[in-house]
Amino acid sequence: MDSVLGRVPEGTPLDQLLDLAVDPLVEYHLIHPACIVLFIGPDSPQRLADLHQPLHESMLERIGALLAAIAPQVPAERLHRAAEVAVHMFKGVLPLVLAAAPEDRPLYVAELKLSLAGYFGLLLASD
Repeated sequence: MDSVLGRVPEGTPLDQLLDLAVDPLVEYHLIHPACIVLFIGPDSPQRLADLHQPLHESMLERIGALLAAIAPQVPAERLHRAAEVAVHMFKGVLPLVLAAAPEDRPLYVAELKLSLAGYFGLLLASD
């Protein structure tokens, strides 16, 4: 996860930040399709969900830190909430991205990034 949600230079534009985060996550799920069960998994057995919880919390912390780097004026509590929303947006669209024909997949990834950019853009503009 360090390579996907690691530190980015301060001042990194939002679209570049999304490229650095979304593309490797999509690629990971294409290579490891069984991981979507854990990632999306409200139907996962409780034992598996419990094992996944530390990863989920770490992911939220890292997304919050990335957002803080581009929006230091936004309170930490708000950034954490935004990270939670972003993860659920990603989880909601990921099955569509993965199910798309290979030639169409970049178009769906672009739509995912557009939705995240719109959300984050509004978040950044509101504070």
